[in-house]
Amino acid sequence: MKKMFLFSVSLLIVIAVTAVSCKGKKNSSDDSSSNQGGNYLSELTKNKGGDFRGYVINQTTIDDVKKNESPDALAQQTADRLFYQYQIDDYNRYDVAYNFVDGKLSSMAIDYYSWENDGEKAYQNGKKIYDNLFDEFNKKGEAQKFSERNYYWKTKSQSGADIKITLADTGQPGSSGTVQIALFAL
Repeated sequence: MKKMFLFSVSLLIVIAVTAVSCKGKKNSSDDSSSNQGGNYLSELTKNKGGDFRGYVINQTTIDDVKKNESPDALAQQTADRLFYQYQIDDYNRYDVAYNFVDGKLSSMAIDYYSWENDGEKAYQNGKKIYDNLFDEFNKKGEAQKFSERNYYWKTKSQSGADIKITLADTGQPGSSGTVQIALFAL
């Protein structure tokens, strides 16, 4: 009986010590998933400055873009278009298309895709990117609504040109995260 009592007390002490030592610690996978959209955002925005990704509508040349983008990601090139595909990790990627008129950047479009075994996590990654970009673009002017989670801004490029920025969250809750961004001269 005394042995049973000592065993029970010992077991309770071990459980109490384990519970106290784990209290307040975050699960590393929970922590990383809650911030993934933020981490991927820096991947999408690439360089600070410019109108987006460090480039300026009606000013940046095709050679400027080629110098700053990864040659390994170049999927298609014509005289007036560059198309890049970037794989961030196993479940996240984005595509960037640059269009040029008279050798100057006239538009760019970025499509971000997240798909995970956990569809809600993928959706939340996309939602976090969308929310951060929405806040960033709102600094350029007042958002105009196309539809729910689909907005545009009319503003000035750093080159002085009138431009339009569009942002759409086309992800599906519980399934995937998809964000579409476009900037183009008006």
